[in-house]
Amino acid sequence: MEQKNRKLITAVLCVLAGAAAIYGIGAYREKKRIEKERYEAAMKALDEELSADRTLVQKIDEAYIAHAGTVYEQENDPAWREKAVNTLNLPIDAIGDSVMLGAAENLRNTFPNAYVDAEVNRAYYPLLDIVSKRSAAKTLGNPVVIGIGTNGPLSVSVCHQVLDLCKDRQVFWLTTNNNWQFDNTDTILSFAEDYDNVTIIDWDTFSEGHDEYFYRDGIHLRPEGREAYTQLIRESITERLWSLMPHEKNRTLVIGDGSLLRCTKLMESLAEDEDLFINEENDAEMILDHIRMLEQKHILPERIIIASCDEALLETLSEECEKYRTPETVRIVLNEENADSAADMVIRLDEECEELYAVDEIHLSTEASDLLAGRILEKIK
Repeated sequence: MEQKNRKLITAVLCVLAGAAAIYGIGAYREKKRIEKERYEAAMKALDEELSADRTLVQKIDEAYIAHAGTVYEQENDPAWREKAVNTLNLPIDAIGDSVMLGAAENLRNTFPNAYVDAEVNRAYYPLLDIVSKRSAAKTLGNPVVIGIGTNGPLSVSVCHQVLDLCKDRQVFWLTTNNNWQFDNTDTILSFAEDYDNVTIIDWDTFSEGHDEYFYRDGIHLRPEGREAYTQLIRESITERLWSLMPHEKNRTLVIGDGSLLRCTKLMESLAEDEDLFINEENDAEMILDHIRMLEQKHILPERIIIASCDEALLETLSEECEKYRTPETVRIVLNEENADSAADMVIRLDEECEELYAVDEIHLSTEASDLLAGRILEKIK
């Protein structure tokens, strides 16, 4: 009987052990199934985020190229520049001799607010009197266009007195094309060296070979010459005043490897004058091709920031980029082994983030990405 009971107990225990084993295996499998589902869901969510981030990077790059290209075309359009500096409405004082007198009507029609004072046989000495009186009466325009030098050699002393009276204005002085009679070219050219506010309009060189501009004396202007003379003055004023306008754009190009891909805070904070190019493959040549393309389109930003975990990539790009710009390098440190760097800026993510990587163990975690984005934005702004 006792032996029979022991067998029964043993059998019950075996059944219970078997049931426990079956339950344990089932629970383990269920746990693994749940873990797999969670991992797959997390990977799916990460893939969707990465896809959205890649699209955002592409949109930023395309938007920058479109915007910068439009700005470049606009700023290199003579008509746009003329409008930007308001050339045609400037209160110009044009003072000259008979060459300018021939174009006086063209000048007045082109510049409605201009004061044109030009006379036949005018030499240099009336110039000082005209400028002195208009300056004293506070009616002297700006800019001042001078076309004197056809009727006799210029007095350097008188010319300097005139220019001293115009020191707070932009002055445009036209060269003469009768230097076989009076060689005033060197004197006129010297004004540009002595005065920062003087621009030489080289009518002599511009009109060379254009016999259709002149009457038989080779000095006074036919209708075609009057138009060309006026247009040259117009373009010279526009280009000079355009060059004096502030053109600082503070454009920035941020170049990065896959470390930057999830930095959406960085991406969304970039202004229209800032570009972002991310290459997950760490291919230096592909990045350089992008830089060359921007350079060829004349829209390469004034500032380049390169951010990467790869020291070799940083060194290669830094060296190659110096052909176009002097880049600033940012080394992203993920572990103690690669902490040493000659980069301009080092960001130690391994010391500040509990989790460095996303679920795929390749891309950065949200915490690390946000920290990286914030630090790079500090550098940009």
